[in-house]
Amino acid sequence: MNNKAQIIIISYRCFTVVLLVLISNIIMAQLNVDSIKSSFSKQKDDTVKIRLLREAGLKYEAHDKFLAKWTFTKAIELCRQFKLKTEEAISQNHLASFYINSAKWDTAEIEASKALTLAKEVGSELNMAKSYNIIGNSFRRRSKYTDAINNYLKAVSLFEKVKDDKRTAQVYANIAAVYAETNDSKKGIEYGEKAIGFALKSGDNDAIAKAYFNTGAAWAMPDDNKYIEYYKKGIPFALATNNAILIQQGYYNITNGYYQIGLAKGVMPIEAALYADSSKYWAVKIGNPLNNFYANNINSQIAIARKDFSMAERLLNEAWGNLKEDSSNFTLRIYYSTLSKLKYEKGDYKAAYNYRLKQDYYKDSILKEDQLEEIANLEARFQTEKKQDQIETQKSQLKQKSILNYFFGSSAAALALLSFVSYRNYRNKQKVHQLKITELETEKQLSATQAVLKGEEQERTRLAKDLHDGLGGMLSGIKYSFNNMKDNLIMTPDNAQAFERSMNMLDNGIQEMRRVAHNMMPESIMRYGLDKTLADYVSDINKNGSSKIEYQSLRVETLTLTNSAAVTIYRIVQELISNTLKHSSAKNMLVQLLAGDNVLIINAEDDGKGFDTKIIETSSQGIGWKNIKSRVEFLKGILKVESSANNGTQVNIEIPL
Repeated sequence: MNNKAQIIIISYRCFTVVLLVLISNIIMAQLNVDSIKSSFSKQKDDTVKIRLLREAGLKYEAHDKFLAKWTFTKAIELCRQFKLKTEEAISQNHLASFYINSAKWDTAEIEASKALTLAKEVGSELNMAKSYNIIGNSFRRRSKYTDAINNYLKAVSLFEKVKDDKRTAQVYANIAAVYAETNDSKKGIEYGEKAIGFALKSGDNDAIAKAYFNTGAAWAMPDDNKYIEYYKKGIPFALATNNAILIQQGYYNITNGYYQIGLAKGVMPIEAALYADSSKYWAVKIGNPLNNFYANNINSQIAIARKDFSMAERLLNEAWGNLKEDSSNFTLRIYYSTLSKLKYEKGDYKAAYNYRLKQDYYKDSILKEDQLEEIANLEARFQTEKKQDQIETQKSQLKQKSILNYFFGSSAAALALLSFVSYRNYRNKQKVHQLKITELETEKQLSATQAVLKGEEQERTRLAKDLHDGLGGMLSGIKYSFNNMKDNLIMTPDNAQAFERSMNMLDNGIQEMRRVAHNMMPESIMRYGLDKTLADYVSDINKNGSSKIEYQSLRVETLTLTNSAAVTIYRIVQELISNTLKHSSAKNMLVQLLAGDNVLIINAEDDGKGFDTKIIETSSQGIGWKNIKSRVEFLKGILKVESSANNGTQVNIEIPL
């Protein structure tokens, strides 16, 4: 018998053994399912059986999805049989969560909506909150962030109302995740810390792990080491839950953190591969296509960094196979991003560019301007409604006190002195409550202004990152390719001179793009402070502009300001300079920042043509002055403008510290 025949026989035997093992496992699994079903059929149909079915579903969910689905569905049937709407709402929510974990987002939303309707009918705020949270998870998984935030805010309001610390923590963690995924790190960290506080208060390991994880996700952009630190804090709590999905999520994100650090340093740390193996192990254990996709994708990226392109391609093919019909804009964006990197490193620049276009398409569909703006508006409405409730409470108290004071005043009509004192107290209290109402309404307006300014800064940051990371990276890549081409081309002196001019133009274009990006997102404020950033900004303008601007400061370099206040002051000065350059025809301008004990003074003077200051007080004022006024009001400052025809303009702003 020849070797070829032997190989065929051995292969056939191996195939037969594998097939028999698979058939045996399927038969054993079916016997187990039949045995459990038979056990439940012998029990009496009552509320005890409903709760046992739900507990069994939660137990089998991680390793036997068919059986878990059957137990939840059976529990719902019994609830309907006995017309137990509260129990049915609980069971429906369990089934909806099952579909979330199975990556069936649309089905999860449908089942959670059924639970929400039932919970509203019986007035169960706890189950309403659970439904809103699940629906929010469904929208988030499909990258519908506006709808996700809307449902999360409803859920967290109800969970706080019923004082459920564990679930309050979980929803705050989910909100933090949304802000992390929409690149709003500051907001993500803020909500993440809230989640950690409620989770530690509850003592629930699952809630604590998720809170640490989602806070870590928000740290991804500003600080990779913080990102890893928070995920490592959450891992022991995740392991304590024995929740495979949660554990895999933690290991995957730690892997990603080390991978990002490796990219920045140019050397892939050994920790990246170690944690990648742990992520892959738990993903296989779960058997969920989405978890397997993430594990294969990060392993592929590590392989690309190590120039192991065949391994990277194999892992990417596995990742694509994991996606199937469960893909979302978010996962497709990640997949095409990795594929673009692989093609670029292999030198196939055309394919890399095409895959980058696909990545940007799915990125844009996730982070549309109107969606980001709507997210900011939802939170603003959420905060505003809280203020409105306080205002209504104060008004109600004022009305009640007015009635009581009137009653007691009438009863004590015979005692003139007592009537006078009561009336005076009534007026004083009325004034106090009216002041409180006015104060709350002012806070409400400031909250709305803060939301608008925050939305502007978020959009500036997003555009700046897109310019710097997207267009900037592409232009740098083109320059790199041209330099490589130059070494391999033979050119005439004229062509060489033209080539060098083109390279200089490309360098100038890159510098101009970076200048615009840095002005839109002044990171130097956080690195070097407000004073140095403004000095550099004025210096850059003086290099290119026809007007001469002088910047002076006193005690500003030692001033302690929040990032928000520093950026707002920077935008005020930026707008003042912009107005002068655009409209005043001034040849000289002086900008001064003077810091006192309790006040910061901004003074701007120019020798331009001036204008009628009355237009600032009318609705027809320009956008620039509106922006300056809103920012000064946000900082609770005072704005004064003096100007007249042919006498220049002087602007004085006082901001309390």
